Amino acid sequence: MTKAEKTAISPTREQDFPEWYQQAIRAAELAEPSDVRGCMVIRPWGFGIWENMQRVLDRMSAPTGQTATRVVDDWPTDTFFTARKNFWYGGEPIEMWNEPSAHSDGDLMVFFRKSDVIVAGDVIAADRYPYIDVRNGGTIQGIINGLNRVISVAVPEYNQQGGTRVIPGHGRIMNQSDVVEYRDMATIIRDRIAMLVKQGKTLEQIKAMRPTLDYDGNYGSTSGPWTTDMFIDAVFKEVTAKPAAAPAPAGKKPAAKVGN
Repeated sequence: MTKAEKTAISPTREQDFPEWYQQAIRAAELAEPSDVRGCMVIRPWGFGIWENMQRVLDRMSAPTGQTATRVVDDWPTDTFFTARKNFWYGGEPIEMWNEPSAHSDGDLMVFFRKSDVIVAGDVIAADRYPYIDVRNGGTIQGIINGLNRVISVAVPEYNQQGGTRVIPGHGRIMNQSDVVEYRDMATIIRDRIAMLVKQGKTLEQIKAMRPTLDYDGNYGSTSGPWTTDMFIDAVFKEVTAKPAAAPAPAGKKPAAKVGN
């Protein structure tokens, strides 16, 4: 007889889902008890997670009578709230990393530790410039963060070659040094565009100056689903975006306006 699986939450999800759910939310510090019986106060980061889940499900589903972008069988059946999840499968430990706002707002990278393989997905597109799905929460900074994570985990075998294999969403299989070169390219072009923006250049002026010129031979494209111009557009939009206003400290009211 196998021993029952032990978890930090009792009862299990299968035994009493409503009670398990309430405990999971509290354990993850996504919400806290309310003074009103039967209610919970959702914390800001918890609300952000729920909003993100809602956006993903909205994109995959559709109103009654319309065709959804994904069949129900393709919908996610399991989630995790932390930046990392690990489990054992197929004879080896597997890690899943969430990389916020990289290619999109739903990027996962998978590390097969025994096989020494990282599946990076669309955080890396080895045959083109980084694909930034701005409409669905993608950012160039998030992609750079994801590349840095891959570099920190991958281990070369000899002379920066071999070792950990990195499987991108598009293009050839890479090793650590390939990812370093890709990361450097993304960072250099982002910084070039940011510098030109500080000099007061417009988007069209920046494109005319060709900030990607020395990399176009490897990653550039004038046609297809992701062109060089699209990449520059996405980076320009990000570096010119105004930072979100910081929320007022809790319990502190804004100063009253005096005069007309």
